[in-house]
Amino acid sequence: MSTIIDKTKSNIKWGIVSTGRIAQQFVDDMQYVSGSEVVAVAARREEDAKTFAT
Repeated sequence: MSTIIDKTKSNIKWGIVSTGRIAQQFVDDMQYVSGSEVVAVAARREEDAKTFAT
């Protein structure tokens, strides 16, 4: 049995675990991926996560 995902109805939601250079590049590149959405970020310090998210 296979599962078919209808990308027109829902986005793939991403959470980022880190606020470093690679994470920033990943988030920047998500603008080119249809059907994807960055919805959360985690970091060791709450302040870093908030800065990254803005």
